[in-house]
Amino acid sequence: MSGKPGRTFLLNLFSLFPFFLFAQTEISGKLVHESIQNLNLEGVMVHFSHNGEMEGNVYTDANGVFSFQTYQHGTFIVSINDLDFQSEEFEIEIHPNSPAKIQIEILIQNREIQLNEVLIHREKIKEKGDTIIFDAKLFAKGDERVVEDLLKRIPGLNVDEHGTISINGKEVEKVMIEGDDFFEKGYKMVTQNMPSDPIDKVEVLQRYHHNSLMKDFEESDKVALNLTLREDAKNKWFGEAELMNSFYPENHHKVYGNLISFGKKSKHFFFTNLNNLGEQEKGDLRQLYSTENYLLGDQIKNKKYYPNQNFILGLNQERYRFNNLKLGSLNSIFNLSDQIKLKPRITAKWDKLNFDTQENIRYFLGNDSIFNAIQRQSVHSTFEMKSVLDAEIELNSQSKINVSSHFSFENTDQSITENFNQVNSNQAFPNSYQTFDQKINYTNRINENNLISIHFRMINQFNQEELNAFSDENILESVFDEVSSSRLQQKINRRLNFVAADAKWIYKTSNGQLFETSINLQNTNNHLNSIFALGNDLNEIPENFQNDLRIKNLESEISAKYTHRFSNRLIWISKIGAGWGNYDFYSHDFTNDSQFFYPKIWTILNWDLASKNKLRFSFQHDSEPVQYDELFDRPLYFSPRNFRVGLNESELLPFTSLKFKYDFGEFYDPLNFGFESGFKWTEKYISTSHEIFMNYQTNQSLILKDKKDWMNVFYVSYLFENLFHYVKITGIKNFYRFENAVNSQQLRNVKSNFTSIALSINSALNQSFLNYNLGGKWNKNIYKIENIENAQENWNGFLDVNFKISNRYWLKLSQELIYFPDLSASQTYYFADVDFGHEWEKYKIGINAKLRNLTNTQTFRNIYNTDYQQTTSSYQLFPRMLLLGVSFKF
Repeated sequence: MSGKPGRTFLLNLFSLFPFFLFAQTEISGKLVHESIQNLNLEGVMVHFSHNGEMEGNVYTDANGVFSFQTYQHGTFIVSINDLDFQSEEFEIEIHPNSPAKIQIEILIQNREIQLNEVLIHREKIKEKGDTIIFDAKLFAKGDERVVEDLLKRIPGLNVDEHGTISINGKEVEKVMIEGDDFFEKGYKMVTQNMPSDPIDKVEVLQRYHHNSLMKDFEESDKVALNLTLREDAKNKWFGEAELMNSFYPENHHKVYGNLISFGKKSKHFFFTNLNNLGEQEKGDLRQLYSTENYLLGDQIKNKKYYPNQNFILGLNQERYRFNNLKLGSLNSIFNLSDQIKLKPRITAKWDKLNFDTQENIRYFLGNDSIFNAIQRQSVHSTFEMKSVLDAEIELNSQSKINVSSHFSFENTDQSITENFNQVNSNQAFPNSYQTFDQKINYTNRINENNLISIHFRMINQFNQEELNAFSDENILESVFDEVSSSRLQQKINRRLNFVAADAKWIYKTSNGQLFETSINLQNTNNHLNSIFALGNDLNEIPENFQNDLRIKNLESEISAKYTHRFSNRLIWISKIGAGWGNYDFYSHDFTNDSQFFYPKIWTILNWDLASKNKLRFSFQHDSEPVQYDELFDRPLYFSPRNFRVGLNESELLPFTSLKFKYDFGEFYDPLNFGFESGFKWTEKYISTSHEIFMNYQTNQSLILKDKKDWMNVFYVSYLFENLFHYVKITGIKNFYRFENAVNSQQLRNVKSNFTSIALSINSALNQSFLNYNLGGKWNKNIYKIENIENAQENWNGFLDVNFKISNRYWLKLSQELIYFPDLSASQTYYFADVDFGHEWEKYKIGINAKLRNLTNTQTFRNIYNTDYQQTTSSYQLFPRMLLLGVSFKF
């Protein structure tokens, strides 16, 4: 086994050598206007075709200079593609004896064209290098309130029901304002809070880099958005405030406001939200100030054993979330000088949530079944604070240092009154979590061919969790038959210390190929201490239910990556490396010392076949060690009737994956479609053995072999320009095969088959009296275990109609239909809401009336299946409600 990684490394290394045998030719040139001098020619597209087929496009700088590299021989036609300028075609012959650099000069003149409907459409979208620019005012319909409403109008930008923005199935990295980023991956704080009025342009940044110095030194498929403002919105304060109160029923309110300023020296984004209308904070607090930059430690996080699970899948939270939210957020960016930028940000949230539910659970146990009936009333109080201080220091034009300090604190207190099979109990969960995360990054672009990057990261986390359960009867009588179990307590303390560093060197050859070598080292210390007690005075402490374990692991990885450009249309990236880890596990019962060595292979091929056709193929073979939150050898008490046992040693979990993706058209084209197919084989994986009894269950982690996953996704979207309608269809088809055990030592073969199809039709009538969004989704999930099939199906449909009665009056009707064919009763649910608004633009005052839940539906039932159980749940909803409010803009 030890020789295989070495042979694999050498084979991959020698496979790179043929690419150095081909000579590259550079075509460089300049655009010269026939009569105008000192003309800004930035962003003019220069088109190259080879032997009659498209070879690629490049863009000029402000002086009209461009450069293009190719390995091909033959006839090249050079021309420009621009709305404002035109030129004659330029023909070039390249043969093996041609010079390495060919210089040309192209004479251009102004283009004379008629202002017709096609030209008007093209002016809405402008392409400038890797940036696609949308003119906001030409896509707005007039009823937009916040940035998210505007983004939904732009073809190719997909905004789902949670506010997540994606382009061709890939989520955007961030949403910036005038080039500055406030919230990183928590961009919903911008899109769901900032008014849309000040937005001038929406820029889609393709091949985006978090670190600007990495551009041209690293291939990127990331996408980000940048919002530019109208000139009259810059260098001044603006914002809005909204006050709303319910008149039927009473005692429901909302107070919302934001205050925003974007100047040259400083930028500020402040907002607050106080409501008990069921509204969450606008945005996603879980991703606030976080990034997915694939740095060391991004996967490090202490597990929450008692998280808040008060949510209903597939239903708008404003229909059932009985809350009392108070939130405030202060975010600033200071340009202290041309070299130093400081970004202090802090957000605090208080919330109290009431949640009532009834559940009927059926467990499938071969020829037998177990039924449990549960009624639950819970009150969940939360205080959460997230803060970050970022500093960016440009040492010079070629190097900079980024420092980021994150601190977060969360304190929760949940109380539950439960009736389980006619047995009453009270439960309390006082928990606290705190995290400190420090990152330092140094980047130095030494010259045009060499770059080094060094990262350092330190994470400290401490979780304190507790479960207290009280009952008039013994909760776990069948487990502890000689001791009273009417009172139970589990305390869990988990502390994590993580330190890591990595270094990267990238070399760019004269013909644009990239070599990268990197090495990293990371050290993790994790301590889990749990105390389980029972009895009237909690004086019984069963020895086999206590955990005190320490996990220490030291890991290192070394890798080499090579990026080869055959042409602007064909790029191959390959990465090979090796990982090493040493894991020490100490507990009451075990002491294990394990060492692992594993190869890492990853390759991607990106191929633009011809105009608008793109192929992407990827292969990966890697291994992941068992995560430390799976390592505990004695039972942990997860709920009053649920124990879980982890693993007592770490193992490597090798996997191999293949993916293929095809896309036709740019995301903003009238027609674009594509599909993606992937397969993943996991040689070893973590599964579970479930032991289910009438009043409790235990879950034991297992390491099994041979898990297979298949993933398939397709999409089609088309803009009917003459009809002003945008249609999109998406589909998902996934297959999974794995094994587990239920009330038996014999493993079961489980097959899962998930299908989802969604359709949306959006009208695109600018400044029209009426616009609408119509759509639906069908989901079906099937589990097959031996000869038994367990299926779950649901349908969702929606129709949103917007009436713009005049510049002052607007009306919105929102309708939703949910259908569960597997429910025995109450299968169909219909919800309708009406919003009416009147605005005095002269005084910047508006009046708003809302009528929620017109049908007065006060309970909601759904069904949820797994491979061994079926849960039917019933929830309490907000009744019909009338709200009146007033808003102010300033």
